[in-house]
Amino acid sequence: MKKTIIHLSDLHFRQNWEEDQGVVLAEFFKDLGKQIGKLDKSNVYIAFSGDVVLAGGESALYDNFYLQFDYELNKLGIPGVTPFFHNPYSNS
Repeated sequence: MKKTIIHLSDLHFRQNWEEDQGVVLAEFFKDLGKQIGKLDKSNVYIAFSGDVVLAGGESALYDNFYLQFDYELNKLGIPGVTPFFHNPYSNS
């Protein structure tokens, strides 16, 4: 069984940057959909390294990042998105 790992680094996700960040993320998900089109999506994994959010002290950024990515990845048919990063400001 073939597995595909997509590695992303230093996203620096932030709130209220829809004009810049939203355009980049929309194109990313559009391209990702094309790239994984013929793959078994149950064996596609996304890995992040570096800074996921801009300001680590803002726990809402982690939540918003997760919600947006989970939504977009599920639209592409990549199931079971589970946060694999540690949010030091979350009680969960």
